[in-house]
Order: sequence, then structure tokens, then C-alpha cells
Amino acid sequence: LAGGIRRSKKDVIWGRPGQGKTVLGLAIQHGAASAGFFSPMFQYEMDDDEVAERCLSMLAATDTDLSPFDRITYEDIARWRTGVGDPPNSNQKTALARARERMRDLPMPIVDASGMTVPAIRSRARQLYRDAERAEEQRRVERERRRAEGS
Repeated sequence: LAGGIRRSKKDVIWGRPGQGKTVLGLAIQHGAASAGFFSPMFQYEMDDDEVAERCLSMLAATDTDLSPFDRITYEDIARWRTGVGDPPNSNQKTALARARERMRDLPMPIVDASGMTVPAIRSRARQLYRDAERAEEQRRVERERRRAEGS
């Protein structure tokens, strides 16, 4: 990654379990999506809930209103989702709600790629990009229509 990540290139991140691949991938994906780039993640090892939990905990960690004592880990989110352990306190609930809102607004779908071949992933990525481009075009047309009605 010394030269950065370039648009239209496919980068593969690999390593042993527990080495931080998912966290790195989510951080890169979030940065790209925050900058307005459509940024899908194809995930092999975890289900959608696990990836969403990690992403939410990463986003909640950037919440400046959250004290160090209220830190939220992805394990906490998993426990809360399954009803195990103490429920989140009000600060944690607020931080999670803000993280969910930020995640919902970003163009960063998470795709379960387990069992998919590389050609199937390539095909699915192309489909996702086409769908995102169509949706963006529809939003642009709608903005122009509203602007024209307002004049």
C-alpha cells in the first residue's frame, strides 16, 4: 500500500486470522465511501452481521461524545444483538445510532462472497457498479427537477 490505492485497481489483502485484515479493509472502504466513491466489500470469512458489527464499532469509536469508559467493541454489539450481557447504556445507544446513520448513508455495500468464484465476484462487482451509477443518475435527475421547480 506504499503507493496508495488507485481507482480501477483491485487490491487483495490477505493474512492469517486475527491479523486485522477486516479492520484494515473496513477503514479503507469507509475512507473511500466517505470521499464519495462506491466501495463494495466482498467478504469470505464472516457473515453480514459480523462485518456490520465491526463496521459499527469502528464508526462508533470515532464518536467524540463517547467517553473511553463507554468504548464499544464489535463483541459488545454481537452480545447486545443476541441479548447476552448488560445492555448498552444511553451514551452507547446514541453513539450506535449515529454510527448506523453514517453507515446507511455511505455507498459501501458488504457482499457475502463465500462460495463465489473470482469470475462470479467480478460479475457481481460490475452489476453493483452499474446499479450504483443508475441510482446516482436518478438522484441527479431528481435534484435537477427539484431545482427547476424551485426557480
